[in-house]
Amino acid sequence: MLFLRSDLFKASPEQTQKKLPGVDVGQTNPKQLQACPYGGGKKCVERGGDGAEKHYAGYVHPRDLKEHRGQKEEDKDDLADDLEPEEEGQEPEQSLFASEAKKKGVHVESYLNSWDLADNSFDDVVSELFGSDNVDNLLETYQAEQGNIEASLEQIEVHAGLGKVMGAFYDKGQGKRVGLYERQFSYDHNDEMIVVDHSYLRLDEDVKGTGIGKKFLKNSIEKYLSMGVGKITTHPAWDGRYVWAKFGFSWGEGGEEYVRATLPDFLHEEFGVDPDSAEEIADNVADKPWILAATNVNGITIPIRNKETGEDEQCKAGEAYLKSHHGDEVWQQEWGDDDDSGGVMYLNTGDDGFMHLMDYLGIGTKKKRKKRKAS
Repeated sequence: MLFLRSDLFKASPEQTQKKLPGVDVGQTNPKQLQACPYGGGKKCVERGGDGAEKHYAGYVHPRDLKEHRGQKEEDKDDLADDLEPEEEGQEPEQSLFASEAKKKGVHVESYLNSWDLADNSFDDVVSELFGSDNVDNLLETYQAEQGNIEASLEQIEVHAGLGKVMGAFYDKGQGKRVGLYERQFSYDHNDEMIVVDHSYLRLDEDVKGTGIGKKFLKNSIEKYLSMGVGKITTHPAWDGRYVWAKFGFSWGEGGEEYVRATLPDFLHEEFGVDPDSAEEIADNVADKPWILAATNVNGITIPIRNKETGEDEQCKAGEAYLKSHHGDEVWQQEWGDDDDSGGVMYLNTGDDGFMHLMDYLGIGTKKKRKKRKAS
């Protein structure tokens, strides 16, 4: 996650050395102080960095760096364990969907009981959740390849009213797993549409920036249109809040009001925008997160610190807002201050945000979509 640069983050390594609380750094060369993988401070404590109290402003003594890196690896292993089911499922019987999936290397588990299958077969349930009982549709939805990195669908779980799709990203050159993902499908009987929750996606640091994430998303969105998906939701955390806003997702209930109430002061205090202009900007972007994410003010940028890398980045006004503590608060409005879920963002197919995402991913053209809408 990223926080606005303040006096805390303006400290040089030399200044930082003098401020290390409760640590005798002796005659250590200040330049030896290194960036904590968590960036230091409150978030490091929350994520379990054992040496959180031993650094300041994102710097850490070399002797404490190893335990931080070790803790980060443990965190990654814990996230992988989260994809394992808490209860034991069964292999579906007399299911063409499951048998075809097995032939293609995808394991299918059923968590349905006799009541769930009283009026429908397993494949009927699958067809409602995923829009079809053809496993090839799901394989194509989550199939992506960029350079040596490829996405693989590995497991499907079918629960009462919920279908989970889980898979991984692999580096073919090195022969190792470099990421994980999970998507959850449900059917909204009131609006008669499939809802997909982008529950989880993690890529190793050295894989980020390769383009595989964007390729994976593009393939998914293209298939969603033919599957009957009407809504996509996600519970973003850290920088994901800025990323999903940039993609065209909207925040949940209370988010728009929070932006209108806090963005003007932020623009005035951090960028020197006069109060009237700041309020006008807030009115124009409060209900359009993707426009807010791209907002700049007179070409001014300010430095903020990346909590993952400890490095400074130059950010535009809207980006800086979403990566500040306001980025935490705007998504908490729907859930309350004590909720750790981070709130929800959503995207309805056919709305302005979805059209923006289509353009961003290069899917179709505006001209074609206008014709389709007119028909």
